Amino acid sequence: MKRFLKIAIVLFFVFSFATPVKAAPEKTGGFTPAGEAYGAQATAQIIKQKGNTNTLNITVTMNNSVVAFDSFDVSNNAAGEYEVGAFKVYVSTYGNDKIDVTYITDVTGIPLFYDTAKEMMADWLNVYLKQDSANGTYSTYYWSDRSNNGEETGFWQAANVYELLNDAYEHTQDPMYKVYMDGYRARFLDGHFSWSGTWLRNEYSDDLLWWSNAFIRTSMLTGDVSYLTLGEEIFERVYTRAWDTRETCPYTGVPGGVLWKFDLSDNPVIKDNIGGTNEKNVATNGNAVLAASRLARIYKENGDVAKSQLYAERAEKIYTWMYQTMVIDKNIGKLTDNYNITAGRRDWQFSYNYGLFAGAAYEMWVNTGDVKYLEQAKLVLNYGWTTLTISDGLTFKDEGGMDGSDGASFRIVLARNTGHLVKDPEFAGFMKYMQANAYQSYKNRRASDGLVGSNLVTKPLDGVRIPSPIAAFGVAMQWYSGFSPNITYGFEGTLREVPAWGENGIYLAELAKRANVNFSFVGWGAPAAGSAGMTHSVFWDEGGSDNNPNGTSRYLEFEVKVPEAGLYQLDLRWFTRGNNSRRMKVNDGAMVVLNFNRTAENVWENLTTSVNLKAGTNTIKIWNHRNEAGVTQDNWLFLDYIKVGAKIGEYVEETPQYTEDVYLVDNATRSNVEYSQAGGFEYRPGGLGSGHIVYWDKGGNGYVEFTVTVEKAGLYEMSFGWFTRGNDNIGRRLTINGVNSTLRFTDGGNVWTETFFEGELKAGTNTIRLSYDRSIDSETWLLLDHLTVKVPIN
Repeated sequence: MKRFLKIAIVLFFVFSFATPVKAAPEKTGGFTPAGEAYGAQATAQIIKQKGNTNTLNITVTMNNSVVAFDSFDVSNNAAGEYEVGAFKVYVSTYGNDKIDVTYITDVTGIPLFYDTAKEMMADWLNVYLKQDSANGTYSTYYWSDRSNNGEETGFWQAANVYELLNDAYEHTQDPMYKVYMDGYRARFLDGHFSWSGTWLRNEYSDDLLWWSNAFIRTSMLTGDVSYLTLGEEIFERVYTRAWDTRETCPYTGVPGGVLWKFDLSDNPVIKDNIGGTNEKNVATNGNAVLAASRLARIYKENGDVAKSQLYAERAEKIYTWMYQTMVIDKNIGKLTDNYNITAGRRDWQFSYNYGLFAGAAYEMWVNTGDVKYLEQAKLVLNYGWTTLTISDGLTFKDEGGMDGSDGASFRIVLARNTGHLVKDPEFAGFMKYMQANAYQSYKNRRASDGLVGSNLVTKPLDGVRIPSPIAAFGVAMQWYSGFSPNITYGFEGTLREVPAWGENGIYLAELAKRANVNFSFVGWGAPAAGSAGMTHSVFWDEGGSDNNPNGTSRYLEFEVKVPEAGLYQLDLRWFTRGNNSRRMKVNDGAMVVLNFNRTAENVWENLTTSVNLKAGTNTIKIWNHRNEAGVTQDNWLFLDYIKVGAKIGEYVEETPQYTEDVYLVDNATRSNVEYSQAGGFEYRPGGLGSGHIVYWDKGGNGYVEFTVTVEKAGLYEMSFGWFTRGNDNIGRRLTINGVNSTLRFTDGGNVWTETFFEGELKAGTNTIRLSYDRSIDSETWLLLDHLTVKVPIN
């Protein structure tokens, strides 16, 4: 089917959402794809007339019978609310010739559609929308729900968060969202969060192209030409600097492609190594095709044939290169992520690649009518959804990103692009994924604030930091699926559900507090089937690359509750490649060794032990320490959950094992760091000393060095007391007696926090240095107050 009948007098596009009225019978079984009658259903049709006047026909049906019809004279943009018999129908447009019905209400005017989207959008804005102190405008966004004094969403991820405002405006036409978009554009242009004070100093092509598409789309939705001008300017800067013009070039052997990074100089040249490396990837080229295709269509509609042809040629050129190189299995639609100049092809499987590629192919089909693009879009999108869902075949995998990494924005790109495509009947079969994930997102919102985490089959715990794009995914799913909790879709009993935290004594490892422990998210190895949760721990050395005994802690920490003090049975469900061990500590008790002795291959097993718990909340910490003499430790250990069982004995008051020696930064050796005291810049009350470090790059890489004295050599548990302005993933170089490792500060949450680590100390004097180091993604701001060393009593 061609997207447009170019010679026809009537230009027709129909899309209908299955939407119930209050008296509609309950639907049982199956999905509700576009076009299927259920309850009250509205369809909209545009008939082009001469000039700018068109006819809009709206039909409302129930049980396959027409119950209301009306016709309206409209301009090219038919967006608005129309009374049709006893109904109100809201129609939105995407461009001037594509129509969809975004909600329908009964005679009372109460929306029967998109209630969940509006509710979750309001919750999202309540947490993340930030009032700009410079002009009082609500515009920029907090990076997480715990960034009230600090970090905003970073450059490329902010573009995908901004797109959520486009989503909302597209489906509601509420001018409030345009106000927010105008505010953020102003901050984008004045360099509020850009590189070196301006977006023009950003060398990353994909960073800029996310924004180019976001602004072009705003123009398409609102008619504001100034957004089109800015989006086009960004695209032109990237294309003219990053399109590879060489006949023979590295990476793929196929000429062309838009480079990931480009030269910022006044006379730019093509470089394969900028800042150490370069690559060609789907993120850059998919975005470039989307932008060029949209520009071609806009200028065609505006009658600028030359510009439209220019952008159409560029879109085709980029897409052709991308299809040749990035689709590594053209029979099934499997993509690679990138071709790196040093590492070669890297087949990372990330959801945003599939969303971008399918969206780009669809745009090519819309503009050209060539069915090959339609088939390629379907094939790639199908491979993405069928390989990126969990065992129920519908729920999207946990792709990570809760730690603040790039993965936070991956799946919202797939959701948004799929949402655009399912408006077309050719892609109606993908609506089942949208509705199922909208269902999971709505059902598993956190009760305290309505936010969704990366794990869609369970509610995120209170106190767990949620980045803004992670939560935005759940909202986008509502906008694009038309989900209603009043509809029975038929998949409810088949979707994956996991135990809530502490239900039946089970505490899932994936929900535990952790540091440097990797979970089986998309792109990481083959997970062991049969886990109780959605995933499980995999590699217990993530982020600790230095092979030395002073490496950072790799741990999982569980908070468990029991009604009364006592000795309780503890079961750990695990899977491993061979015999293994970990250390465990309950509250402030003694360290014990857990030995995981495998009895069979490739099966989940139970390790049973006992723990001494006090009434109320207890902390159980399980961790991996490399190179510990006499202990067999493999970094790979699949831990599914711990389960607190029956009380098997009385509580035994334990003798304290440690004393604490506290070393204040007030008395430490400091170099190239800024020290602040009460009343000073960035000072935070509540620290143990009279002041603390605030800034770590004052005239060069700064450091703080403590001199620590202990009576006997051994492995010691230590911690740094710190406070952050909002960035909760700060890297520092840790040096103990000259041996280097990396320490990351996470889960700060704008309160004084302890970050724990272990290290070997010798008898007598030791030096412990914490240094700022750009190579480990350091944030210059880290409010450091003290070092604590737990010293054994005996």
